[in-house]
Amino acid sequence: MANMNQTSVDCNPERMDQALNDLKGYVAMAAAQGFAAHEVEADIWRRVLRLGHQAMGLLFQLVGTGEVGESTVLPEGREGRRLEGRHARAYQSVFGYFEVERSVYGSREGQKIEYVPVDTPLQLPESAFSYLLQDGTQGLAVEHAYRHVPETLGRILDVKPTVDRVERMNQKMAQSVRGFRQSRPAPEPESEGALCGVSADGKGVPMRRHAPEVPIAAHDRDPKPKTNRKKRAVVGAVYTIDPFVRTPEESVDSLVRDRGDEPLSIKMERSGMRWTLERAQAMLDVRSTYVNGDWDAFMAYRIEKETQRLYPHRALVEPIDMPEKSEMPIAA
Repeated sequence: MANMNQTSVDCNPERMDQALNDLKGYVAMAAAQGFAAHEVEADIWRRVLRLGHQAMGLLFQLVGTGEVGESTVLPEGREGRRLEGRHARAYQSVFGYFEVERSVYGSREGQKIEYVPVDTPLQLPESAFSYLLQDGTQGLAVEHAYRHVPETLGRILDVKPTVDRVERMNQKMAQSVRGFRQSRPAPEPESEGALCGVSADGKGVPMRRHAPEVPIAAHDRDPKPKTNRKKRAVVGAVYTIDPFVRTPEESVDSLVRDRGDEPLSIKMERSGMRWTLERAQAMLDVRSTYVNGDWDAFMAYRIEKETQRLYPHRALVEPIDMPEKSEMPIAA
């Protein structure tokens, strides 16, 4: 993984122009020489990822470190001093890894960092993973086992978060689900069906014991069922529907045909999966939002709320004056 110092040359605007021209030239050559479409597609994708990495590097270079002098007035009105050195933070985007160099302010060295000017206009997420990468990662996680997510991302983006990171990301995202649901408008009465249906799907989900709990004896000959193997997860739904008249043949067919979408809890019952109550609930919250078709709206809601929480004074920060193309810094 490369840091910002290693990519400073790559984010030269002139080299980005050259990379784009090279891409167009490559496509023309591939057409003329009859390259296989799948090979051209793979090569174009690799070039686009490199170009995106250069563009993100240029963004961080143009924004700068956020230094506003030896001291500045903190959002609370107190004076803050610029702390020694630059404080880098990781930023993992879909285009690759960066370490963003930042000037930070606080009361004195060794104390809590109280203000990071460059973070506010960029609205960086709390974690190292970009919001776009979080979106794609959890879109995969709600449908597949956690261990498959890094493998899939690695094949597409050359980004491979650890399984633990993917799971923790899911837990963090689940914290926004309740507020999102409460923010959604109620359906219009005329759009509701004539009948109200209530359903509950109870499934036995394999649970992982907490560390303080006594493990189950491996060779216990007690014929009684061993406890704490599974917990019952009940997924409920309330909906309205209009009456649907069916012939006897259609009724029989509905009992034996493939029902299509799997229940929410099936994702959690696959071989090898073990859950704690908290993590099982987090997955159910996030997956239900995805299955309901609210994913894009949920991600927009979450980014907005996270930005409000992390950068409550962003309206007070003056926008950065971007240089004209002719004035852009050119790396040696």
